[in-house]
Amino acid sequence: MPLWIPLLFCLGTTNQVGQVLMNTDYRPLLAIITGLFEVGVAGWAVLGPGRRNIVRPTVALLLLLAGYQFAEVFVCMNTSEIRFARVAFMDIIFLPPTGLWLLAQLGAQDYPKIRRAAGTTIGLAGLLATWVWVDPTFVTRSVCEVILARYVNPTPLYPIYAAFYMLGLGAMLIGASLGMAHREDPLDRQNMADIQIGTILFVVPGIFFQILFPKYIGTSPSMMCHFAAFLGIALWHMLVRERRWALAHSQANAMRSVTSHLLAR
Repeated sequence: MPLWIPLLFCLGTTNQVGQVLMNTDYRPLLAIITGLFEVGVAGWAVLGPGRRNIVRPTVALLLLLAGYQFAEVFVCMNTSEIRFARVAFMDIIFLPPTGLWLLAQLGAQDYPKIRRAAGTTIGLAGLLATWVWVDPTFVTRSVCEVILARYVNPTPLYPIYAAFYMLGLGAMLIGASLGMAHREDPLDRQNMADIQIGTILFVVPGIFFQILFPKYIGTSPSMMCHFAAFLGIALWHMLVRERRWALAHSQANAMRSVTSHLLAR
């Protein structure tokens, strides 16, 4: 889903984009800049070196983060159009399972349970995403304010969605902590530290901001996804480390190959 949201944004009419930019109640530039940064980092990662089993889930995480940003811009272009609000919720429900997928790749040999948990949660996220799309009461209204979108979710089953999302983020934090404590590979431990720090920096501020300022209750998806820019930065830092490791590993292999060839002569 997030793969085609940026394309739709690019294909949007000039009038639509101008309308949202001139909207006095909502300023989309933060969402647009954040989304473009995340898409740019994802493209940079795809085109560069690095362990593919690590790069793929990291790119997926970045596209999910960007997907919400662009979906929110579309939501605030026309708040009476609920479809893009549904897309936003469908997008972010895959964030925790994809994070677990990344952790499973970083510590797959030591933690097979994380891999099973990632597969299970991805399946459950697919079911929840389907429910979001078909349930007419999941989201019925959107209100955009400055840089945040507030959603009305009258369905009594919404707490199940929220619990799955928050428990998934908690599992990401626990999985990263276990990996850092027991994984011997220093590269993987540093990568897990980036995931942990990035997750903390978008979950904790998003929760406490709403506790300190109750008027922002109801903006949790929007607020947390804006704070998730910190997770995007942490993933970029992780990808830089992966690229440096891959280049150093490639150079070392080349030197060994040259040495072996010279000795053979």
